[in-house]
Amino acid sequence: MLSEVQYRLNPNIRIKKLRNGQKYLLVSNNDENYYPIFLKQDVIESIVDLLSSYVEDNEESNNIELIKIFYNQNVLVDKDNENEKVKYKNINDIYKLNKLALETRTPQYAKFELTYNCNYSCKYCYVNGSKSKFLRYNEITKVLDELNSSGINTLYLTGGEPFAHPDILDIIEYCSYLDFNVSIQTNGYFITDEIAKILSIYKNINISISFHSIDEAKFDNFTNTAGSYKKTINAIAILKKYHIDLICKCCVTTENENEIKDIIDYFKENNIKFEIFTQILPNINDELNTNEYCVSSETINWLYKNNYLRFSKTTCSAFRDKFWVAPLGEVYPCELYRHQVGNLLDSSFDEIWENNDLIDLVDNKLCVEDEKCNSCQYKKWCNKCLAYKYYDNWSDYLDQFCRKARIVKNMFCDDTKWRYGGNYEI
Repeated sequence: MLSEVQYRLNPNIRIKKLRNGQKYLLVSNNDENYYPIFLKQDVIESIVDLLSSYVEDNEESNNIELIKIFYNQNVLVDKDNENEKVKYKNINDIYKLNKLALETRTPQYAKFELTYNCNYSCKYCYVNGSKSKFLRYNEITKVLDELNSSGINTLYLTGGEPFAHPDILDIIEYCSYLDFNVSIQTNGYFITDEIAKILSIYKNINISISFHSIDEAKFDNFTNTAGSYKKTINAIAILKKYHIDLICKCCVTTENENEIKDIIDYFKENNIKFEIFTQILPNINDELNTNEYCVSSETINWLYKNNYLRFSKTTCSAFRDKFWVAPLGEVYPCELYRHQVGNLLDSSFDEIWENNDLIDLVDNKLCVEDEKCNSCQYKKWCNKCLAYKYYDNWSDYLDQFCRKARIVKNMFCDDTKWRYGGNYEI
């Protein structure tokens, strides 16, 4: 009988909370992405109440009807049920979460640079020249515990090269224990069958591999590492073999823009999920002149026209719904604004996040507009990053954003698919 079964929350649904106390559900879909569900608070409280106690064999229980409803909607599963995926995606709930997260300063994700060590030396690497440093496992677990207390939905493990960290497999295991949705950003060099087998046992793991070219010589030249192309192709094959969620990310630069169509065709022909982007970050150590790799306007135009780039108006969310953690536990508002606002080894997340002086610092320094931008006719089409202005190696830092804004306005300002305000993507 229904009332005799002990129920639990479907493992693909989590109950989450904004920093103002409002609760919502977070759902893992079949596509491995997570989507929010906003219900009335009394409905979510009813789910919480049901999960807090064992349902006895009592036909008159007031909970029975609620259990039936939630069970039929896949919100609850019985203890012997196999995990069921929930098919759900509501674009309005996604934008609602983004809006509420910014308004309530609820972090949605964090990026953790595990180490600056890397076996490659890519031409536009934004951390090139950083000192090789990292925490050991017992210190990293303390940082991860604080990240868990922050309430983030997604944790990105990055570097350097995260698989160059000597404790990486133990770190991934602990992330799984904490039930993070984890995205590991890697060059793929260290991926082997043995590592893929281990990764395949964990849920909520995504691997993101950098992909630069389908030409072996160009690829190896870009990474300054012989054999890097073959290692990447091999890593992709291994990850697919073990059915690990994989996405290839390709940054279009002056080095590969003449073959971007062929790169995209390669991804499609081999059934590889991919993401195309064009933003070149300044080197945080002022060692590289990375703006020389910015792609041409013609290529950006083609990418937008063919829907490989999409635009929605955004605002800077650094230290509002995201933050950055460096290898020794230092917390930064984002990857580029390297003003340390705390350290998770010395302070709790709440102490760092609720520090009014640090909030004012971000608001009154990082988020201050350039004067010439305030009256610009392309302002509403521009998603510039204000942190670029702090880097000496980025001359005319606004240029790449200005070019993109002009392209977007010229292409979409009269398109009925576009609505200004960030509610719809093109």
